Amino acid sequence: MGFAILLAFNSVVAAFYYLRVLVVMYMREPDPANESAAAPVPWAVATVLLVSAAGTLYLGLFPARVMAFAAQAADAILLGAVGGPKW
Repeated sequence: MGFAILLAFNSVVAAFYYLRVLVVMYMREPDPANESAAAPVPWAVATVLLVSAAGTLYLGLFPARVMAFAAQAADAILLGAVGGPKW
């Protein structure tokens, strides 16, 4: 019973926290004195983000290819370790 009360209290705290973020983001006028321009993104950061996004899309769209490659690599490692044939 005590654990259920703790879980309910945690849910209330989390809801208050996340609803507060939404209120600040969408329901308040921005402070003109606190506005700042967006900083330019360095080319290295943009490149890393682009490669990461491309890898994520590839893994999400073609998981069978990735799993087949991983299985082939695992077979090569395991069979090579016990002296079996290498493909």
